[in-house]
Amino acid sequence: MIGKLRRDAHLKFLYTGRQKGRGRHRLYDGKVDLHQPESLEFVALVEKDIKLYTALVWSVISNPDEES
Repeated sequence: MIGKLRRDAHLKFLYTGRQKGRGRHRLYDGKVDLHQPESLEFVALVEKDIKLYTALVWSVISNPDEES
């Protein structure tokens, strides 16, 4: 899926490491920082100033009724 995100999108990497034998399995492996694309996989240079990256992430959706 290709999409456009809000600047304040809350994304987390999915955990792909080895799980422990006991307890709940780990789901996430840290927050994605969209200002530092080094943590993402580079795909291609689309144009002079446009770079394409990819990653498998989870979008955290907050409840708009809740006060932060």
